[in-house]
Amino acid sequence: MFKRHFLLILIFLMTCASSYGAAQAAAEKDSKNYIFLIFVEELKYSDLNGAALPNIKKIKDSGASYRHLTNTSSEPVDNVLAGLGKDKDVLYLPKILIDNGIRCLVVDGSGKLSQTLLNNNRIDVITESSDHLAMDKFLTQFADKSYQFVTIYLDDTSQPAPGQNSARFNQWSSADNQIGRLVNNLISTGRLTDSTLILAGGGEQSPLIIYGNKISVPAKYFHCQQNDIAPTICQIFGITPPNDLPGSILYECLQPISNDQLVNHLKTRIIDLQKECLVYTQEIAKTQKEQHIINLQKAEVEEERKKIARIISEKNQAVNHLIMQIKLLKFFGAVIILLMLAGYIVEYKILRKKFLMFP
Repeated sequence: MFKRHFLLILIFLMTCASSYGAAQAAAEKDSKNYIFLIFVEELKYSDLNGAALPNIKKIKDSGASYRHLTNTSSEPVDNVLAGLGKDKDVLYLPKILIDNGIRCLVVDGSGKLSQTLLNNNRIDVITESSDHLAMDKFLTQFADKSYQFVTIYLDDTSQPAPGQNSARFNQWSSADNQIGRLVNNLISTGRLTDSTLILAGGGEQSPLIIYGNKISVPAKYFHCQQNDIAPTICQIFGITPPNDLPGSILYECLQPISNDQLVNHLKTRIIDLQKECLVYTQEIAKTQKEQHIINLQKAEVEEERKKIARIISEKNQAVNHLIMQIKLLKFFGAVIILLMLAGYIVEYKILRKKFLMFP
């Protein structure tokens, strides 16, 4: 009897342990953070005005946005790779995440990113000839594979349909539709609450938008740098960024942190701003010096121009004087010839015939 009760108790404990383990595993699975880093090739902050891009604008209004993102290059493809912490042939952000057990995927709707570079950095790749096809393939795979960090590059431009109001249209409407499909998928699968969307433009005057579960309150900021994306992503995943990873964590748009962390962050940001101010001051001084040299050169050029103009004027006067002398010589020569001709007529034709002079 005791043996039977002991077996029942043992089975009950094993069942509880199994249920607890399954619940814990489910909880761990449900507690995963997902980050989607989305680059729209040449999206500008001004494109977000009006109602032309409803999905992107809604994300902006519900999250933190930076008006001006300083890109590292004028080439959008280079900016995508720079956002992944590219240094030569190494993408440091995916490397850090993969070393911490986070699966990384790049969805390339442009076909411009180097698959060799991505594969060498242990990143899974989806590449297609259009944004729509790339998103189709990603949403199919995302249902089966648990990628936690996904970089999406969208570059397809759109044209308004005949009769469509062009004032409510933007060339990045196709990209806006793909982002809407992604958000709808996250909503339907229950992953939106665990997801963070980081949206950036790859060209000039591009914004940076951060939306998700790690954002404290919707806010608008003026400026950040592209190098700030990688350490901020590390912070959202709870990973301490390495010291050699460039950029600063954008603490101001994340959930509140401890006072010590905030103080250290503010000190770091102050030091960074002081360094930037020093660099800008040096650039201004250099520009002013170059401007002074240019002004001196312009003054020299103006003086030389006046000298040349004076010389040309003197030469013109001399030429005009010579032309006048030539005209006078021609006139006097013509007069002399006429006088000689008249003398000849008088001497040999008239006087000789009339007075028999000059035999």
